[in-house]
Amino acid sequence: MPGKEIAPANTLWSAIRIVAVADAVMSLDNMVAVAAAAKGSKLLILLGLALSIPLLVFGSTLVLALFNRFPVLIWAGAVLLGWVAGDLIGTDPDLAAWLRVRWPGFDTWDGLAGAAFVPVIAWLCRRHKAPMQRA
Repeated sequence: MPGKEIAPANTLWSAIRIVAVADAVMSLDNMVAVAAAAKGSKLLILLGLALSIPLLVFGSTLVLALFNRFPVLIWAGAVLLGWVAGDLIGTDPDLAAWLRVRWPGFDTWDGLAGAAFVPVIAWLCRRHKAPMQRA
């Protein structure tokens, strides 16, 4: 859960279990993202998985260091995820047909709408949870 602290492991097996569960969750999330971005291309799915698994295993420390040094990268990732989500919404046949009737030209700005929507919602949620500052 976001924001929930994980208790430190007391034994080696406990630590192994925590790492294994975290790895499984990240791998599943990564596979879903690769499949969505590949848009049904088996070659792109295989290539994406072949490239992403080593990046997850060996690059996590580097990415964490970059996020700590440059927090704007987190927002850039939110924009990218929003773009992919908006593009996926625009390619759903039933939803796209419904949206095109209400907003002509939706398929030209669906990715952009998603790219704007996700960071705005994240910013609003972050702002809402921030403590009130006194003047």
